[in-house]
Amino acid sequence: MADPLGGYVPDTVKNDEPIREPIARLGKMISDRMEVMLGKEKITKESPEYWGLAPICTDEQALIAIKMGKRKPRTFAQIKKLTKINDDEYLQKQLDEMSNNGLIEYNWENPQHEKQYVLPMYVPGSAEFTNMNADVLRDHPEMGRFFERMSRLPLEKVTPMVPLGGAGIGMHVIPVEKAIEMENHSVSVEHISHWLDKYEGKYAASPCSCRRSRVTYDEGCADDPEGWCIAVGDMADYVVEMNIPDQQIEKLEEISEQMKQEELPKTREEFEGRALLYHILMDLEEFLVYKKRFVNGLDEKKLRIYWKQEMEQKDSANELQK
Repeated sequence: MADPLGGYVPDTVKNDEPIREPIARLGKMISDRMEVMLGKEKITKESPEYWGLAPICTDEQALIAIKMGKRKPRTFAQIKKLTKINDDEYLQKQLDEMSNNGLIEYNWENPQHEKQYVLPMYVPGSAEFTNMNADVLRDHPEMGRFFERMSRLPLEKVTPMVPLGGAGIGMHVIPVEKAIEMENHSVSVEHISHWLDKYEGKYAASPCSCRRSRVTYDEGCADDPEGWCIAVGDMADYVVEMNIPDQQIEKLEEISEQMKQEELPKTREEFEGRALLYHILMDLEEFLVYKKRFVNGLDEKKLRIYWKQEMEQKDSANELQK
């Protein structure tokens, strides 16, 4: 099958700019492409591993990530020791920015239940997280193609060897113009109850990075991308903490644009109703903007307290509705 995005390079790549070596090194370290891993293909500015990281990562953040190592959980103290950055406030700011932009994730999966940061692979990992952040995707729409590239390229030579049905390796091949044989049983890991029991009912809804990414290159569907995916365990905490009100602000902007396309009011009653609705929308927008500023201004400790209270309030509201 032809690769519709083969050779794609975003306009953000400038031929007259020198390559940023820390970004190239980090791109090579994370990459799952066999050619890159074996050293047969060098990372250039045209490589998706490069242009997908460059917009969301400073050179110093790239060096921090390199010190962390790929898929190796590190606590703040461990990262401080590895990087030799003695300014705690500065280092925390870098880790927060890297988490918010989707370069790294974090969890508390250790005996001490201490927060630890992880540099993930691209897919599943950072290429998805960048597409879950509405601000990142709006400012850098090339992240949509970055997600597609890092989903396709590492597997394009392996996929043809996978038998129909996926052979239980988590990747499924759909035969074209052929009958699909059905098996009427499932294993425990395919049941949502298995994962809810495993993580003691700790879950959260998150945006669908696949749906969001496809919209950036005109392959989107009519579905609202919000709330399709389920994060469990500590990943649920990550999703919730990254849940600033961008989604609601975007909805308000859409409603405002739709209202501008409507006919002008013809009567006094219609005019008053329209004016009241605009006033309500403006109040909502002001509230959401202040909420976004508030959440962005919280430090680590205050952020955890804030989201814990928010989740408790939601649980109480759900109990009252029962």
